[in-house]
Amino acid sequence: RTMGWSLIIILGLVCIYALFSSNFSGPLQSRSIAPDRLLKFLILDSASLAGTALTIAVAVVIPFLILAQLLLATGGAKFFSDFSLALAGRKRGGAGKIAILGSTGSIGSSTLDVVKSNPGMFDIQLLAAKSNHPLLLEQIKLFKPNFIYLEDESSFISIKDAIKDIDQSLEVINNEQDLLSLISSNIIDTVVAAVVGIAGLNGVEAALSSGKRVLLANKESYVVAGEYLNKLCKENGGLIIPLDSEHSAIHQCLSRGNQKEKASRIILTGSGGPFLNKKKTDLANVTMEEAINHPIWTMGRKISVDSSTLMNKGLELIEAKWLFESDTNEIEIIIHPEGIVHSLVEFKDNSIIAQLGKPDMKIPIAYGLGFPNRINSNVESLNLSELGPLTFLDPDFDKFPCLGLATEALITGGTAPALLNAANEVAVEAFLNESIKYLDIPRVISEVLEINEIKKVDNISSIKEVDLIARRSADLIIKGLAA
Repeated sequence: RTMGWSLIIILGLVCIYALFSSNFSGPLQSRSIAPDRLLKFLILDSASLAGTALTIAVAVVIPFLILAQLLLATGGAKFFSDFSLALAGRKRGGAGKIAILGSTGSIGSSTLDVVKSNPGMFDIQLLAAKSNHPLLLEQIKLFKPNFIYLEDESSFISIKDAIKDIDQSLEVINNEQDLLSLISSNIIDTVVAAVVGIAGLNGVEAALSSGKRVLLANKESYVVAGEYLNKLCKENGGLIIPLDSEHSAIHQCLSRGNQKEKASRIILTGSGGPFLNKKKTDLANVTMEEAINHPIWTMGRKISVDSSTLMNKGLELIEAKWLFESDTNEIEIIIHPEGIVHSLVEFKDNSIIAQLGKPDMKIPIAYGLGFPNRINSNVESLNLSELGPLTFLDPDFDKFPCLGLATEALITGGTAPALLNAANEVAVEAFLNESIKYLDIPRVISEVLEINEIKKVDNISSIKEVDLIARRSADLIIKGLAA
């Protein structure tokens, strides 16, 4: 409808111009046109600029409007919807046609909440999940994607049966190569990379290799392969916008004329997690329930444990180096328990710009979806007068050794971050399964880094090989701890 009205307005303007242009010659110069002379003018005097314009308006635009109405009346509205979404996405900078990898996780669900808060702006083409088919089914009903992917075979079969009565045209896949081909195709403009861990690397690689806009929540991809992914992005014309609240904050501080070369220091903030005020001796008997009970953010179990050990902040430190192509000594971490200041950037004139907001992931997601414009996040506004004091503390590297291990891996470079990440994933999973104690997490990571050779990162295959080696090493160390 909007498109139709726009064309009608354009047609009207063209006709007005044609009828009143001072460039008219012949029969129109008097601005008095008899009906029987208008057709003659269009045929014989269309060489004039105004005559040509009016001819085009009458001969092309009106038939197009008629065709548009026929298409709309016969179910062709999706063509116009896709066309207008493409205009909104490509020309105004929005996300356009979206694939969400990890749609049933916390980031994926929050992304869909933001999409719902901005009706008509985005087109969900693909929803991908691991196994949560009941939630995915609800998302299908609400957002009507054209494709869905389920990794788990039994969940794939279950949802295939369930959607028969919902949408016969919906294509269901569970082959990863089919998923990667779809991500690389012209059907997708934007990929929300929200799969946790190294498992999300293939999707990010496929998106950047085909020049997509990637909204990155999968920090592990950039921890293990940041330099390689940056190269892919530059070679293929992609765009990376981080969805971590801290990296999104830095991105916002560095946008609108505040280029990276003008910055002298990046300051990552972190809440300190649930054990900020605990003594180191009290951490020996921490339970899984305590570790995932974050005081500020609502997140998945793995990232919640990472936040409690401050490994999450260590991974963000490595990610920031590659996202913003900064030297290690230009990035600092500071503890900010209130979670209101999401990060800061200091510039060469020693002024500091900070990004503040409610601790809600929908804010950075809305920023990423709308960039370079701003869209509705549907998050409560921040009331500065009600904030109270904001505190900032240096991190305690002794109490939280994971932060020191991540810093060392960053300085060492090569495959050290990949070893760190894999060992951490295995150790956290073991802790969540109650196979090891909380303080065993940094112990496992440290031993994996110590016993494995650090190599140069050549390609994704070499990273996956190192990842596998680190996981095997971590498994052996965990078995030894349990013995």
